[in-house]
Amino acid sequence: MRRLQSIANFTMALATTCSVIGCGTQGAIDATNSVPGKLDQTNGQMSQMSGKIDTTNNNMTSMSGKIDTTNSNMNSMSGKIDTTNSNMTSMSGKIDTTNNNMASMSGKIDTTNNNMASMSGKIDTTNNNMASMSGKLDQTNENTKSLGAKMDITNAAIHDQALGVALDTMIKPENTKFLTSPTDMFPSGQVFADVASPEEILQLIHATMQGNRTQALDASQFKGGTIPDEVMASTDHDKLAKFVGLEIISGLMSQDKVDQIIKTQIDSGGLYQLEAYEMLALRFDFIKNIELDNDLMTEPLSNPGKMQQAVTLATALSAIADLKDVDKFEAKTAGMLIDANNRDLTVEPGEVKALWKKLAKAIDKDLDPRYLQPGNPSSSTLAALKAEVLSHVSASVPAPN
Repeated sequence: MRRLQSIANFTMALATTCSVIGCGTQGAIDATNSVPGKLDQTNGQMSQMSGKIDTTNNNMTSMSGKIDTTNSNMNSMSGKIDTTNSNMTSMSGKIDTTNNNMASMSGKIDTTNNNMASMSGKIDTTNNNMASMSGKLDQTNENTKSLGAKMDITNAAIHDQALGVALDTMIKPENTKFLTSPTDMFPSGQVFADVASPEEILQLIHATMQGNRTQALDASQFKGGTIPDEVMASTDHDKLAKFVGLEIISGLMSQDKVDQIIKTQIDSGGLYQLEAYEMLALRFDFIKNIELDNDLMTEPLSNPGKMQQAVTLATALSAIADLKDVDKFEAKTAGMLIDANNRDLTVEPGEVKALWKKLAKAIDKDLDPRYLQPGNPSSSTLAALKAEVLSHVSASVPAPN
């Protein structure tokens, strides 16, 4: 509108100017007539320019918003960049710390490697020492084996010497004067029975019996071809002393050795089965006649000790008498020059049954009653012994028809 006003003013000024300067009226009119067309053109251009200005303004408004958004994004990015820079600064510190730790660890690793190298040398030294020790141990083991072998030889020699000394001592003339009660032979006989193995005892029985059978005097060596009575008596005494020695050893040997002989020689049919039969007959006679009838049973069984020993010996006799081959158990003297000196020992189961009955009576008759009273230290033992005795007595009674 301001532009239209300016144009009107311009027209009026122009008219005034023409009147002053004397312009021609027609020219002025023509000039004036052409103004509206130009004004329309100008107005059209100005309208077009106003639209473009509006578009420009709109674009600038839109751009202003985008610029604001860009500025906001840049502000946000600036904060993130600050955070990133802060994180990177923190990470840089941590990396420095890590580098320091790694440098420290590197030093420790170097120390460890040095220690391991040192230890490796020590291990090598230890291995060398152990190798040396191994050789020494091998030598020690060899020496030990050698010493063991020598000790075995020494022990065997000591063992054999003990048996030899015991046997020689047992049959010395001063110990064999009284063969009906050969108590002087007991100590050395006990040593032999304890030291010798079951097989060695059977070997002694074999050698002694065989020697008595084969060793004989030649009558032609004596005057008139007749052996003097005193010579025959002396010879028989020596043989009988050896026979009694076998009886003592067989009687004094442990029940464990007896059981082993029964198992290996009688039940299994061993090499010394015959000698095992002889041993059992010798043992039976020694326990029954020498230990019981001629010793323990000569006096009343008045105290628990005597009763206990009597039951122990009776049990040993039953262990022989109850065997199925009892009728084969026999031991005879051989090579005796005087018939009256011969002995023939067998096992009689009936004698064992009678012994158990005698012991049953002795408990009630001979034993001091105070030992059976409740509270006495021996009462429980005697009760057990009495029960054992009565069980053997009951077993020996024949079952009714």
